[in-house]
Amino acid sequence: MNRLMVFGIICENKTKVSLLYATHTISINGFTSHVNIEVEYINESQHKTEAKFVFPVEEDSAVYKFEAKIGDVHLVAKSKDKDVAKKEYKQAVDKGQSAILLRETSTSGDIFEYSLGNIPANEKIHLQICLVSELSCEVDGAVKFHMPFVLNPRYGLKPADENYQNAPKPKEFSFNASVNWNSQIKDIKSEHPVRVDYQDNKCHATVRMAKEFNFEKDLLLQVYYEDVEKPQVILEKGDENSKGMFSKDIMMINVFPELPQVKQSAAKKQKEKSICFGRDRNS
Repeated sequence: MNRLMVFGIICENKTKVSLLYATHTISINGFTSHVNIEVEYINESQHKTEAKFVFPVEEDSAVYKFEAKIGDVHLVAKSKDKDVAKKEYKQAVDKGQSAILLRETSTSGDIFEYSLGNIPANEKIHLQICLVSELSCEVDGAVKFHMPFVLNPRYGLKPADENYQNAPKPKEFSFNASVNWNSQIKDIKSEHPVRVDYQDNKCHATVRMAKEFNFEKDLLLQVYYEDVEKPQVILEKGDENSKGMFSKDIMMINVFPELPQVKQSAAKKQKEKSICFGRDRNS
């Protein structure tokens, strides 16, 4: 039988850790989204503890930033070989230092697990996670944004030796999203009561919660754009202070090809069809 897996912070030895606040800031630009999540906990026990922060990530999403602040210690995650990262994390914890280790869970590729070592007694833990996602377009033309919330439980196998507790609700919670499009934004819908304000001739919109958020459901926004079927180009400027790929500009092109209906015989219909997409790279 599957047991209940809880997202959020999971501590050893039933250490009490309270969730003080959670903020979610989303920027939707056409068919891409940037998500910035910040949560703050406090270790209310009288001793150091080690914890895990379990977080769901959508299939078409990528984590590009994770930072933690434990007391006065600021930790920034960097990509390293798995075995090297584990070794460095263990060495830091054995020395009594605060440390973080990010990895995918062994049971699911869409769930990330952040190990937090040596959280001091009565100390706050501030976590920041940044994600980028490619958004899908539904049959009715809606561009769908879906975000599993950190606080929601999820059904799935969990290790027998872990101390999973009910996910706490934050004492403070804030959510705001901005939506940008080259043409007009026709409508924005959600299962949650939201307030949508349009600006710039409906080319820009802000979304906020109209009522207290229901943590029993993930957030789903359906954005309807004008001229969604027309080719669109989205340019993401690189970071001048970074090196390698992150310093380069990135362009995303969205094309909805029109494929005319062709009458075919029954025999031809049985054959697989292939579509070739050509690209001219001349500048």
